[in-house]
Amino acid sequence: MQIADGIYMMANRIDCPLRTINTYLLRDGQDAYLVDTGWPDHLSRSVMGVAPQEDGWDKLLELMREADVKVEQLTGILLTHSHMDHAAYVPRLQELCAAPVLLLDKELEENHQMSRRDAGRYQIMMHWFGRNGVPSEIAERMIRKSIVQPPVPEQNMQLLHDGQMIRVGRMQWEVIWTPGHTLGHICLLERERGIMITGDHLLPHETPIIMTTPIMYDLHPNPLGSYDWSLHRMQGLPVQLGLPGHGRTMPDFQEIVLRQLSHHDTRYDDALASLYAHDDEDAFTICCAIPWAGRHLCFTQLRTTDQLFAFSETIAHLRALEGQGLVHCYTLPDGQVRWRLTAAGQDKHLAFLKAQG
Repeated sequence: MQIADGIYMMANRIDCPLRTINTYLLRDGQDAYLVDTGWPDHLSRSVMGVAPQEDGWDKLLELMREADVKVEQLTGILLTHSHMDHAAYVPRLQELCAAPVLLLDKELEENHQMSRRDAGRYQIMMHWFGRNGVPSEIAERMIRKSIVQPPVPEQNMQLLHDGQMIRVGRMQWEVIWTPGHTLGHICLLERERGIMITGDHLLPHETPIIMTTPIMYDLHPNPLGSYDWSLHRMQGLPVQLGLPGHGRTMPDFQEIVLRQLSHHDTRYDDALASLYAHDDEDAFTICCAIPWAGRHLCFTQLRTTDQLFAFSETIAHLRALEGQGLVHCYTLPDGQVRWRLTAAGQDKHLAFLKAQG
């Protein structure tokens, strides 16, 4: 459907909390840019256990027909980030057109790491889970559910940078670097009309997954700290309408930004409360003390995939709290990793308890 002059949206419904897989087409004059590509049904089934209601490729062609654009006429393929539900059709599109793939330079580094398939990946993950208190049988199940991202083809690729302007006919779209969900995630802003394509940085119904793993730690040690910075950056931008990678459009853009900031403040409070009650703990114990799924389920009630996300997000919250000077991470002689409150963390939690009455 046409969202605004020169902006078309395809929303492929899927029976999961994400609700839809969204792709956009920006078209004015001779310029036509696809923003994110969607993914094939077989990948959706293998990763999420459910496929979109309609074939992803058919929906993509339907979007281009509506905008009166043929695949071979595409000027470029813009990726908000390299996750497979946003980029999996890139190889197929490249077989049919000469359009370059446009990706932030930092995201290419992440894609190199996330597409690792070497034999050492399993050992790295098992060692990491074990050091952080995860029982081996739970760790085994979570590793089987961990995702190895297919690499984005690097031939005919143009690397973007923060603040770069992309001209689409009369429209000017600004590249806004928004690290957090991935290291090189971007949003695209058309300031004249206050329209922003947000990818997975901001979603209307769900909190984007912000996780720490040993595969990515060297490149992106504090993704939630980055995400907080990116959210605060959003508050200073003149956005009237957000166009997300999943779910409905967001005329309530700024309200959703505030909701996301509040959500993570609550998660910080959960982690501080767990550490305040038990002095020092491993990350798995803290994760099990936090209520998940809208605060309705405990860790053991989650599906294995969601357990992986929950545990990795717990590490992300602890790393962010460490960056704020509220918790301290230390290693025992046997290699086990533990967390404890700093004096500042104790003061913050006591202030929280006092405010709660």
